[in-house]
Amino acid sequence: MKSIKMLFVLLFAITLTTFAQQKEEYSTDPGYFDYSEYAQFKNVEPKTAIHLEGPMLRAISKMGKGKGEKISEMIATLKLIKVNQFSVAAADLDKTENTISSMDKKLQSEKWDRIIKSKEKKSFSSIYVKMGEGDNYAGLFAIVMDKHDDLTIVNIVGKIDLETIGNLSEQMHLPGLGKAKADKKEKE
Repeated sequence: MKSIKMLFVLLFAITLTTFAQQKEEYSTDPGYFDYSEYAQFKNVEPKTAIHLEGPMLRAISKMGKGKGEKISEMIATLKLIKVNQFSVAAADLDKTENTISSMDKKLQSEKWDRIIKSKEKKSFSSIYVKMGEGDNYAGLFAIVMDKHDDLTIVNIVGKIDLETIGNLSEQMHLPGLGKAKADKKEKE
């Protein structure tokens, strides 16, 4: 029985080592936007955090084969999916709006194209894409504030297909990204 446990621990350690060696550098990718430099997000624990990198995304892609071939293929080409959701206290709403305005200016100065901007009572969303090589998008960045004062920030790095991202967001329940799919269909 001890030898089986040792074998399991050894296999687990080898798997972790393999994943660690396969870790990709995505912070220099044109589709990556580092929002951690903003004071409001430093040392703040997100309410929800999703951080999926290349090796894990490729594994997820393989598991999804047959269920949604186009989504599965797109997931395999991604380098990073990062989603953080923060609760914003009512007293911090003005500060949050200023931070988001600052982020918007920086995104646009770094050649991100805002494709959606929506503002309603107590909620808003902005979705940006960054062109890569050729006619491919290299990244997608979304900022969504809902009526419950939750701020969600999404960064997807890699080869982006907006229609497929819309389908993926519906399946993963990522707030605001389904609008990218609808916006693309309206433009056609």
